[in-house]
Amino acid sequence: MAVSQQRTGPPSAPARPTRWAGLDGIRGVAVALVVLVHSGNSLWPGAQTWLCQGGPLGVHLFFVLSGFLITTVLLDEADRRGRIDLWSFAGRRARRLVPALVVLLGALVVLAALRPRVPLKLAASSAVYVLSFTANWQINGHDLPLVQRVLGPRGMETEVLHTWSLAIEVQFYLMWATALWFAVRRGWSLRRIATLTAAVVAGIIVARVVAYERGEDWLRIYFSTWSRLDAPLIGALAAIAVRAGWLARRERALTVAGGLGLAAFVAVAFLTDWSLPALPLGLYAGLAACGALAVAAVVVAPGTGFARSLSWRPLVALGTISYSLYLWHYPIFWTIERRDPAWPGPVRLVFGIALALAASTASYVLVERRFLRRSGARRRASSQGEGSHEPAPWAQEARIEPASTPTT
Repeated sequence: MAVSQQRTGPPSAPARPTRWAGLDGIRGVAVALVVLVHSGNSLWPGAQTWLCQGGPLGVHLFFVLSGFLITTVLLDEADRRGRIDLWSFAGRRARRLVPALVVLLGALVVLAALRPRVPLKLAASSAVYVLSFTANWQINGHDLPLVQRVLGPRGMETEVLHTWSLAIEVQFYLMWATALWFAVRRGWSLRRIATLTAAVVAGIIVARVVAYERGEDWLRIYFSTWSRLDAPLIGALAAIAVRAGWLARRERALTVAGGLGLAAFVAVAFLTDWSLPALPLGLYAGLAACGALAVAAVVVAPGTGFARSLSWRPLVALGTISYSLYLWHYPIFWTIERRDPAWPGPVRLVFGIALALAASTASYVLVERRFLRRSGARRRASSQGEGSHEPAPWAQEARIEPASTPTT
């Protein structure tokens, strides 16, 4: 049973092109914020005070975008097939995320075999936490009992600590996909889903404020699953609003709000520190709303100057490889920092970013794109086999590419 639309006017969901370049542009903005803050930390320490100290907010923007896209893909499937196939969804996510991760972990194992600095048991422990998508729990001190029993009290190698946010992404996928599966089975309307989702978001915001005010450690809040789920859920609310037609005939206002929202998001990243107390006290939710407005504006009004500016080719190219860039930039930057070559800061920065871009491009071309093509072929074959129409192109192209950042 598909989700009931309960529209009050004509359908207003935008026509879906083969690819939304503006969404890749938003990915490019998000990953650029993350790369810049780590560049200041590892490559050019002299620039640390001014080179995007709030860059970890790029993770927050990825959370919002992922919530929007995942919701759209799942509701597309519900409309197309009358149900949501959780096993198929999990398989698509695994094919999207795991291959590039395996390559990264393989490089870590090779490093452990060649250099005694990285013990093999530590590399193995890191692989377990990364591939089980529980890295954020391990960082917060919740080790998996089986890992402790087999490998001892191991943690995670620094080179893969940044997968904490990927873990939160996957945890959100599982919970949200299950929630939407239930909603579709029950025939809930989009309005009912949105109302309940908004209530959950409000609860998360209040709980985070209370935890922070009571003295809960900021890093524990930062890495906790529950405290970061408001961002993808706000993205999900934006997707529901677009689908239900609640943003119909508001293209101009939405474009202005989206442009100002994204500008405010980037300004906060450059002008503040990632540990700003205002973030857990409500600013996180406000910035998520800013990101959601930008995403919705690109989708609802793709022909505007705002959407076209986000379709700038270099920015789109950066967004296209953003997942691989997220995976590879941090271990590369960390290696350069550890070796500490006696180069001027700007030279280290240019060298490190160039190396990260080269590794990311290779990962995208040789690993990601191959599995994306296979996944797309499987979906098309499945759709034809069921006698239904082809999946919406947007659903095919809506690649979920979370980026993340470790503690800075």
